[in-house]
Amino acid sequence: MRDHESYFAPTEIYHPAVNLGRWRHALDSVSQAVEARAIALLIRRPGEASKDLQMLNSTCLKFVRSPWGAYYDFRLSRLQNPDWEFLSKQPTHQPTLDTLIGPPPAVLGKRADYAFLRKRLKIGTRLGVKLNSDKVWFDAMSIAFTESASHVPWSAIEETKFLLPHHSKDVEKGRTFVQLKSRYSAVLTELNRVKVGLAIVLPSGDIIVENDEAKRILAQKDGLTKGRDGRLKCHIQNENAKLSEAIFKTANTARGEENCDEWLIAVQRPSGLSSLLLDLALLKDSKAEPDGG
Repeated sequence: MRDHESYFAPTEIYHPAVNLGRWRHALDSVSQAVEARAIALLIRRPGEASKDLQMLNSTCLKFVRSPWGAYYDFRLSRLQNPDWEFLSKQPTHQPTLDTLIGPPPAVLGKRADYAFLRKRLKIGTRLGVKLNSDKVWFDAMSIAFTESASHVPWSAIEETKFLLPHHSKDVEKGRTFVQLKSRYSAVLTELNRVKVGLAIVLPSGDIIVENDEAKRILAQKDGLTKGRDGRLKCHIQNENAKLSEAIFKTANTARGEENCDEWLIAVQRPSGLSSLLLDLALLKDSKAEPDGG
């Protein structure tokens, strides 16, 4: 029977897809579920100009922000590149012990990066796993246990397998979100000069990016708001249902499933001030660069 942490972890895992600031909380919940000390998630796109994106749990994050972490990143982190390379050639969702990746345990334990992390981060044996089979992206996760652990508990391997499909889907969704945010944030920065609230949302209602005026309007929580889940919402329930329907149908027009290129919605304000006029229009990715319409 799985414990509470096992079922709580997936609910946390799906938050970061549209809110990168939630990765630490998500990985903290996973570390509790599998009783690990440190977790690092790597998102890499091949190419010299591409930069790795790393998501860390609280233990790792505190370490990388310390002088010791800066030293490790500058001097020793490259020693683990062969480990990531090994994982990139493995089947997805197959946790692999670090002792099976390359050097024998006696040699691996003396490797400079391992010795340093054992002393400064208090971690010992690790699991590595490839998350997705993607021709462009490489996503993998390293799960480290305390230095006192002589081996990885079988229960930890089982719990890791249970959570991996959720991690994979979240990373896949998150990549698209990051691409969209990067593409449109510069445009909205220029549109900050226009005193009209502008935001870009996904069909689910998740807000990708908004300009300053939109942030001001949403922060007032007077008619429209940005929920804790990062979605655009109305305060009045029946208007919120209309908003969700409008966003969904407008987005479906891009797939040829609806015929709705624009919606106008009057959103009542609890303060009694004049209603907000919400204009929903389709924004089509004509080149289909971020994995879809």
